[in-house]
Amino acid sequence: MLRIRTQTAAGVAHGAARAGMENGLGVYRGMGLTHDGVAPAWVEEALATPWVVVRRDLRRGDRVPVGVRGRQRNQRFAAYLEKSTIAAVVTPEQLAAQAAWKSHARQLEVEAFSALDVLANRYRSLDLTWGPTGSLGFELASGAPAAVQTSDVDLVIRAPRAWNKDEARSLQEFHQNFTVRIDVQLETPNGAVSLAEYAREEGPILLRTSEGPRLVTDPWLTDPVRGSWSQFVVRGPMVGTQPLCKET
Repeated sequence: MLRIRTQTAAGVAHGAARAGMENGLGVYRGMGLTHDGVAPAWVEEALATPWVVVRRDLRRGDRVPVGVRGRQRNQRFAAYLEKSTIAAVVTPEQLAAQAAWKSHARQLEVEAFSALDVLANRYRSLDLTWGPTGSLGFELASGAPAAVQTSDVDLVIRAPRAWNKDEARSLQEFHQNFTVRIDVQLETPNGAVSLAEYAREEGPILLRTSEGPRLVTDPWLTDPVRGSWSQFVVRGPMVGTQPLCKET
């Protein structure tokens, strides 16, 4: 997740924030945020909380591909953010290390937050590098309410080495013991695959890359993809308690 450097949140919500509608390119000048076409009306309200998630796409020069999250599940908007306007970066791993869900004000209100403690204990025993994404990650990073009672637990697990099917199936079976849905993406050096799909399928599976989705039989043996997600972000200060959205 990225926090945008902006003078005031109020400036984003007024006409000064939307300018330069030239050749179909919208520019939020006060935030260094650009996008193709006309942004939906809800985007300005969403950017009153100046946080976006890195999305899986190729960057444009010094602009990082990001997604703006709205209040509704279907409100997701693709844009690009100038690296110079990034005030802070919060990774899923940092959120896992902070374990801020333990003292989160909505821990009892949103069941998905309560599941994180049990998951953290299991992942620690397996020495996994992981972190929350989606609405849980967004809320823990920004402090803005994003999760609802029916929210899934969206997670990323870094998987630099190949997992065998038994490893994947064992972890997926553990996830099925929860009353909330656990949706895990395995982040390989070449892109991300769904843990559930990798554990279940014997044939080709979908690998999400910065150059688009592709079908592969082994996500660790695919040729490395140009411009992985880590090249799109800059390291910044950790912030307190606002991915990648599920799009991470």
